[in-house]
Amino acid sequence: MPVTVLQLQGRINLGNTKELEQAAREAFVAGGRDMVIDLSKAPSLTSAGVRTIQVIRKMLTDSAMDKTGHLKLVSPTPYLRNVLEVAGL
Repeated sequence: MPVTVLQLQGRINLGNTKELEQAAREAFVAGGRDMVIDLSKAPSLTSAGVRTIQVIRKMLTDSAMDKTGHLKLVSPTPYLRNVLEVAGL
């Protein structure tokens, strides 16, 4: 089963979250149901970035629409790990 890897670089904020969401949607439309977001090169994440990750997760896992995808977040910095934990991700 193929896995789509989205490698984020730089600060994730309102200025670039549309690009992230679009890349995930394109992969989804092409049949991608398992995605990995690599956070190793993303030093910070704003609330807009958190929201975008939640949108991608919902797109992949919404059981009302029989979606059976998976989303994994990998290699967050300690700061990002804290942000994600506070956000419930």
